[in-house]
Amino acid sequence: MKTLITFLSLLAAFPAVVHAVPQPAVDWNGSQATFFSDNDGPFTLGFRFRADSDLTVTSLGAFDYLGDGLATAHMIGIWSLSGGEPLAVATVPAGSGAPLLGAFRYAAISDLTLSANTEYIIGASDFYGAVLDIYPYLPQGFSTAPGVTFLAERETAGGAAGLVFPDDDEIIDGGAPLAANFQYVVVPEPSGCLLLCTGFALVFTFRRRQCDGWPNDALQP
Repeated sequence: MKTLITFLSLLAAFPAVVHAVPQPAVDWNGSQATFFSDNDGPFTLGFRFRADSDLTVTSLGAFDYLGDGLATAHMIGIWSLSGGEPLAVATVPAGSGAPLLGAFRYAAISDLTLSANTEYIIGASDFYGAVLDIYPYLPQGFSTAPGVTFLAERETAGGAAGLVFPDDDEIIDGGAPLAANFQYVVVPEPSGCLLLCTGFALVFTFRRRQCDGWPNDALQP
């Protein structure tokens, strides 16, 4: 009975191993950059990146200058490298109601799986600067989390309202207009999960057979 309780406890704890806490793809506090407040937008701004392992995206974020709330709502999208329809879209509302983490406010999405060794584009809409939301350029002191590789900035070549695929790709020193971000968890390796479950099952089976008299009964003629 004690063994059964131990096994069930381990099994109950297993989802906690699999479902890690989401982390931001870009870790940045928003304090060091050139901040644009022009009025020739609006632009969709973001970056091109590679998923280095299978990732599950849980929320999308938009940059909030000074963290004091957004002047307007921003739509954020993730696309495949070739564009087309976004794979996922979220809207961060105006104001300060959306959760703030670092320099970004986030809105949850249905889980989106990104494939390992595949490139994607993320962008956030409607950044003008001026009296609306200021956006950062050439940010300093940012880093990407394990599983994500930053490749280049992405922005719309001309001003356009709403969420538009950012098709202007330029590799620059120091970063990109980090107006968009996302949170994700790394998809656990199936082989590791299977091995752990198999180990639990073998231990439970062996202990149960011991309680039932095996292997002692097997030694009797």
